[in-house]
Amino acid sequence: MVEAWKEKCLIAVTKRDSTTPINLYLHALTEDVMMNDGGRPVSITPLTNSGNLTLSESEKESTVEFTAYTTGIGDPTPSTAGHINGFDQLFFGTDCTYASSRYSVNTPADQGWFRVVILWTDNPTQSDPCGSVATGYESYRKGYANGKLTDLTATFTGQPKVYKVNAKFTFAPTNKYGVGNLMREEGISALNPSLAAIQDYTNTIFDLTSGAISWHA
Repeated sequence: MVEAWKEKCLIAVTKRDSTTPINLYLHALTEDVMMNDGGRPVSITPLTNSGNLTLSESEKESTVEFTAYTTGIGDPTPSTAGHINGFDQLFFGTDCTYASSRYSVNTPADQGWFRVVILWTDNPTQSDPCGSVATGYESYRKGYANGKLTDLTATFTGQPKVYKVNAKFTFAPTNKYGVGNLMREEGISALNPSLAAIQDYTNTIFDLTSGAISWHA
C-alpha cells in the first residue's frame, strides 16, 4: 500500500478535436500543480424554534493551476503526443502562423475546450497519464473535462531571474445537461489493468451537443 504520493506525477492537457486530439505532456516543465476541486457551499437560515435550515447552494467551479518553466509559445495541435514548451497558443487560440522556422500568435481566437488529466502511480515505467496502468501497481488519477484556460500570468523575477508562468484552467462541475465534467479513480494493484486507459478527447466521446461523456471505453 502506497503511504503517500510524492515527488512525481504525470500531467496531460488535451485540446478537444473532432478526430485526432493529441495529449500534451506538462510534467517536464511544471514546478507546482494546484488543484481546487470546487466548493460545495451551504446557506444556514435560523428558524423561529431556534433551529437551523441548511440548504445546499450551487457547486463551485474547479481550477487547476500550473507553475511552469516555459520556453516557447507551445503547439496545441501537434502531429504526435509529446511534451509542450508553452501555453501561449492554448491561451490565445490557434490563429498562428509558421514561416521561416518561426511561430507567432497573431490575433486572439477561440481557444476551444481543454481536458486535464493528472496521474500518480508507483509504476516506474509509466509515461502516459492517460494510458492504462499495468496490474501489480497502485495509482490515482484525476480528470477535468470541458474547461477553458482562463488565466496566464508570466514573471521574470528572482536571483537569478527566471521566466516562468502561472496557467489556470477552469472547469464547471457539470455541463449544461447536468453530466459531470470531473472524474476520479483509484487503481488497485490486483486488478488487470490497475487502471483502464482514458478515451480520446473527441467531439463524439465528450459530446457538448448531447452532453454525453465517456472517460473509458
